[in-house]
Amino acid sequence: MEKVLRQRRALEELGEELRKREAILAKKEALMQEKTGLESKRLQSSQVRSCQALNEDIVRVSSRLEQLEQELSEKSGQLRPGSAQSQRQLRGEIDTLRREDSLLKQRLDMDGKLRQGGLLSPEEERTLFQLDEAIEALDAAIDYKNKAITCRQRVLQASASLLSQCEMNLMAKLSYLSATSRPRRPEPFSASISTRMLSYQERVEDIK
Repeated sequence: MEKVLRQRRALEELGEELRKREAILAKKEALMQEKTGLESKRLQSSQVRSCQALNEDIVRVSSRLEQLEQELSEKSGQLRPGSAQSQRQLRGEIDTLRREDSLLKQRLDMDGKLRQGGLLSPEEERTLFQLDEAIEALDAAIDYKNKAITCRQRVLQASASLLSQCEMNLMAKLSYLSATSRPRRPEPFSASISTRMLSYQERVEDIK
């Protein structure tokens, strides 16, 4: 009886482990769908502009940057001793050119990122990173649950094997007891008479 109860407990524990694993798998599936949505958004944003248009932008911006570098060099060379007003004017022009140069470089950098695979907002990029970490943690949890389930199954199989062996031993003992307690069959009546007649005949011959 105790072995049966132990086996029942093992079955219940195995069922609980299976339910937990299913819950983890469902959570992983939801995270995978969310991640796929973000990656799809990234892909769509990269396809808003064709590769040809991006290449044209890059060529145009690069050309403008070269012009700016040349103008900056020329303006810097003109900053020699002169009137204060002309120097202020040149410095203002140089600052304007530098700001434009910085903006064009940022634009060129963004075009390059779009060309490589699209842009997500910083928050979306963080979310994507967190999703990767969460999915990795869930994979580890699923692996742990799989090992726990395998262990439970082995315990259950061992318990079932032991219970089956006990049942076989019990049946063997019952069969043995049944065989040894069976009453002996009485000798047939005719055989008993023949034996007595033979014994009587032998005695008569001895007397003679």
